[in-house]
Amino acid sequence: MNRYIVLTEDGCCGHKHLKLNRAMKCYNRLDRNRNALLVEMKDSRIDPLWIDHCLLKHTSMREMAEALQA
Repeated sequence: MNRYIVLTEDGCCGHKHLKLNRAMKCYNRLDRNRNALLVEMKDSRIDPLWIDHCLLKHTSMREMAEALQA
């Protein structure tokens, strides 16, 4: 089952959404001045804390989005 997550340059929303409409609500709550992506995750076992760690130290938001969608 696919899940949805919202990514920013410095982390994610912190939880995985089962439904797209819930992810959109989370996306809409973010500050409009921040870049964000709504990503459909193919592997729902990935921990949001691991995503935050990678975004802060190892990769960009777009690269992480591509990895989560693969």
